[in-house]
Amino acid sequence: MQVRPRDEVFTGIEVALHELSQPLTVLQCRLELGLMDGSGKATHEAVEHALLECRRVNAAVSTMRELVRQGLEQTGRG
Repeated sequence: MQVRPRDEVFTGIEVALHELSQPLTVLQCRLELGLMDGSGKATHEAVEHALLECRRVNAAVSTMRELVRQGLEQTGRG
């Protein structure tokens, strides 16, 4: 695997962090809507959508983890 330049690593982390905000906002909103409605169907739909957003968050975290690993390799700390 090719190691990225340090500035590119931090730019990648910044982008990944930004991408985390959207699924986290959607996740919070869907769960709050499910609680406000209170019906079993609304709760079920909220949980289904929350799981989709959790997958998006996990993908972004995996990207950040890899970028941090590359950054540590560049500084000799990995």
